[in-house]
Amino acid sequence: MKTVLFVILLALSFSSHALIVVEPAPEQDTDVVLLQATTPLGLTQISQAVSFIELTLGVSLVEESTRSTAFRYRADRFITVAEQSLLRLNFPSIDVAITFPIEAYEARPGNGNGGGAGLRKAKKRVSYGNSLK
Repeated sequence: MKTVLFVILLALSFSSHALIVVEPAPEQDTDVVLLQATTPLGLTQISQAVSFIELTLGVSLVEESTRSTAFRYRADRFITVAEQSLLRLNFPSIDVAITFPIEAYEARPGNGNGGGAGLRKAKKRVSYGNSLK
């Protein structure tokens, strides 16, 4: 009886361990920096965080958008994976979280006439043989 319970417990421990394993997010060079205030104090430290990033990496960040506690910046050059790791390890504030989102947007190529992803297709007029003129 003890052997059966031990085997069941062992099997459950392996299956629960498999549930805990999480694959890390893919990392690649990006020019987008997302700063998130994790506490009310973090809102006052966003500008200091931007200055720290600009001085550490020698980049210029331009604010793109803001949502309550999240601030999205675009750098004037791509930030490499090594530089991202450096910033995560040495970031001075625990009240501001830093992430480097990967943009999955891919523009559809045009047909040489300047058409691209944002342009609507013109409606095609269908004419039938018995239409009135």
